[in-house]
Amino acid sequence: MPTICFRCSEAEKAELEVRANGEISAYIRARLFNEDDVKPLLEQLLLRFDPTESGGPGYGSMEGLLAEVLLLLRMTMKPDVQREARAEVERLGLPVWATE
Repeated sequence: MPTICFRCSEAEKAELEVRANGEISAYIRARLFNEDDVKPLLEQLLLRFDPTESGGPGYGSMEGLLAEVLLLLRMTMKPDVQREARAEVERLGLPVWATE
């Protein structure tokens, strides 16, 4: 199997090692060739959010935050990128959010 090398800073290398969880080649292949599944990441994020936690954001404020982030992302993405994102959400079996 061919090998490809590239240069990066020490800080970039350290960040890559953390993100890749020790599996740098697999991580880079997944990121480059879109093999990573976002559903486990979404599940992790949802499990970490506890709306009842004291001092934390309530459900309403989290809902507003998510809506704002979604709108900002949509405003910066080209229509073809938005279509690809919606197709991935559908592929994962999740409901697609649409404005009316």
